[in-house]
Amino acid sequence: MNGCRNRLALLPAALVALAAPAGCSDDVRSVEHPGVTIGEVSFAARVCADGPTLEGIDISHWQGAVNWDQIATSGIAFAYFKASEGTGYVDDQFARNWSESRRVGIARGAYHYFRPSMDGRAQADHFLSVMGTLEPGDLPPMIDVEQTDGVGCTGITNGIRAWADRVEAVTGRKPVIYTSIGFWSGSVCNSTAVNDLILWAAHWDVTCPTIPDAWSDWVFWQYDVAPGVPGISGDVDRDVFNGDLAALAAFTHATPVCGDGRCTGSETHATCPGDCPICEPIPPEGRIVDDTEVCAVRVGGSDSWFHATDGGWGGSLWWTHAWSDPNPDNQQTWNLEFVEAGRYRVEAYMDRDYAQSHAAPYDILHAGTTDTVVVDQASVADDWLLLGEFAFAAGGGQHVHLRDNTGESYSLRLRIAYDAIRLTRVDLPGPDADADADADADAAEDDADADAEPDGPADAPAEAEADGGADAPADAQPDVIYVWVDEGCGCRAAATPRPAAFPLLAAFGALLALRRRRR
Repeated sequence: MNGCRNRLALLPAALVALAAPAGCSDDVRSVEHPGVTIGEVSFAARVCADGPTLEGIDISHWQGAVNWDQIATSGIAFAYFKASEGTGYVDDQFARNWSESRRVGIARGAYHYFRPSMDGRAQADHFLSVMGTLEPGDLPPMIDVEQTDGVGCTGITNGIRAWADRVEAVTGRKPVIYTSIGFWSGSVCNSTAVNDLILWAAHWDVTCPTIPDAWSDWVFWQYDVAPGVPGISGDVDRDVFNGDLAALAAFTHATPVCGDGRCTGSETHATCPGDCPICEPIPPEGRIVDDTEVCAVRVGGSDSWFHATDGGWGGSLWWTHAWSDPNPDNQQTWNLEFVEAGRYRVEAYMDRDYAQSHAAPYDILHAGTTDTVVVDQASVADDWLLLGEFAFAAGGGQHVHLRDNTGESYSLRLRIAYDAIRLTRVDLPGPDADADADADADAAEDDADADAEPDGPADAPAEAEADGGADAPADAQPDVIYVWVDEGCGCRAAATPRPAAFPLLAAFGALLALRRRRR
């Protein structure tokens, strides 16, 4: 503790609110920081770091495509990226930032820009679908709170709580919350309702941040927005972590442990079914994955999802209205895990009363590649609609995803149906392959017989006469008929009982055998 004392902390709270910046950036996290003391309040609200700090950044699409190799050599230890906003928006640079930062070895974190006017849990589900599974070394999720959308204090904190509880339940990590003293005191009534979340304080141009009364310390501090980071053109939010590299490592996501009740890291349904209660894996021949299964994940505004129980595969489906916004709102993902790699035909079930969109966009993630297929849901009625054939890898991390931003005007009120998906293996060896293999084996065996006995067995006609000749009972049937043709190739065919025909067939076989011997 360096004993910072701030005269501002002695002023009335109203003046403190006026003096603090009202609209900084967008990062708020709340997570345990085991074994690390991260700050101490001097008097009322100013908190300085206890010791060493680490430099970091938080970025979004506003910075464009940054150069991560240059950033990695600039002294930046951590970075957070905007993943999502509201219930439908996805930052178009998130996927690249997420993968590239891990490649160069920078601790990474994802944040969600919170919209208080939208359902908190639905926003959490959207964020989780964009971020994906936390890996060892990842930082906890963060919620950026800096807008009111006209919502009052209680509504804002209720939405934050719904978001945070959902994210923590899925990831096992308490989220970080980004806010400033000016916004929190002026727009959220200095609420203590979510002060269990770990604070990311936004306060620029000061030596130590002044934080809301609800918290006594901070883990991250956004202290400036400025240029100067190699690999990034223009301004970027500048941040510090309250601790050294060992503390940052302790703060990241731990190695997954099977049996801890959380599906994290490299865990899958196959390796740890207790922690990953997803759909049953897709067997080699394929199967139907219904919208009622736990791997069918819906996100988006709860007020625009509709559940129909009078149709669909299995008697139910979900639907919403198609619209033309560039960003999707209601979406569903069928998460898939395959027992073995193979090529599968993918089809979606269409109910005549709910499948009305003429431009439904399905994104199929298979073996590391995403293909988008746009189909006319109304082209079939109460039947399966072909999406295509795709090569899937063994294991998980693959899905079928359907969005509601079809490009069709919302005024048309066209329904888009989210129902069952059918996967059928198209490269599975079939019964013909087995028959061919048996035939090849028989041919090889017969060739060996031919080499040993070029003219066929000498007792073949006798067997024919004994089994099907005039001395045999009228209802007796031959067990095997030998038909000798072309260079001693013995073709054996098991007989099927047909009483009237078999004496003639046996005699015919004997004649052919005799003919062969006379050549």
